Amino acid sequence: MSARIIFAALVLIIGTASASGQSLQAPSAWKNQRGSILTITTIDGSGNFVGVYDNEAPGYPCHDTFDMKGKVSGTTVTFAVVWKNSHGSDCGSVTAWRGRIIGSAISTRWKLAYGNSATGRVELKTGRDSFSKQ
Repeated sequence: MSARIIFAALVLIIGTASASGQSLQAPSAWKNQRGSILTITTIDGSGNFVGVYDNEAPGYPCHDTFDMKGKVSGTTVTFAVVWKNSHGSDCGSVTAWRGRIIGSAISTRWKLAYGNSATGRVELKTGRDSFSKQ
């Protein structure tokens, strides 16, 4: 089941256009309305970036730091987090964000895919996040 979740996140990321200019800088940190922090550590010449996501969302059981990968193309940003890390946290889910950089903010929509242990199916949740540059 986790292979399907990872595949779904990759499809969301790969669906972006090729980079035509970068609006993000590395290193940089961005905080959302729930207190979580997206930290971009490196960006390559094609707009691919990596970093970490510190989850602080209230009501979500996996408060920890997780690896993040993404892509920037002009003002369009996509990134994903597989909620599993080397510290032993494994939330059995993945989230992909897609949005736009507007000044010193990133406005996104996200999709969370997780395994429902009761049904054995992959379930989806959607929402919005707004990140402010720190």
